Amino acid sequence: MTDGIVLTAQEVAQSDENKQKKTRTIAQLPVFRNGVTLLGFVVDLAARTPRNTRRFTDSSIDIANSLLKTIGLANENRGEERILYITDAVVCTFTLKAHLGLYYGRGLMSKDVHNKAKKICDNTVAQLYGWRDSTLRSGHVS
Repeated sequence: MTDGIVLTAQEVAQSDENKQKKTRTIAQLPVFRNGVTLLGFVVDLAARTPRNTRRFTDSSIDIANSLLKTIGLANENRGEERILYITDAVVCTFTLKAHLGLYYGRGLMSKDVHNKAKKICDNTVAQLYGWRDSTLRSGHVS
């Protein structure tokens, strides 16, 4: 015996219709939010680093921006184009992870922050690979 709320078929149908009406934005993608977090790590780092490393931190910011751009482009495309953009995003993530390792190795980043950033990079790559595999299984790629 349940004492909970019971929805009518009409209420369930209305709820399903409302869910479909919601537009999904790029900011709702977990992989995009990870990219924004990584960009935040690099921007914070750039603000704290010596002037002689500015060119390198600017390069890291450009890579993080490219990561966000390629995720957005992957979201807007289908099939083979999506696979190409996802691949570019994976490359950006690995490159950014290498940059973060260099910052840590030079003492510009704490071990705790570096470990968090590495974990986010690894999660991002896993999400991108999952997205790529899902796209391949969807049958839109020849």
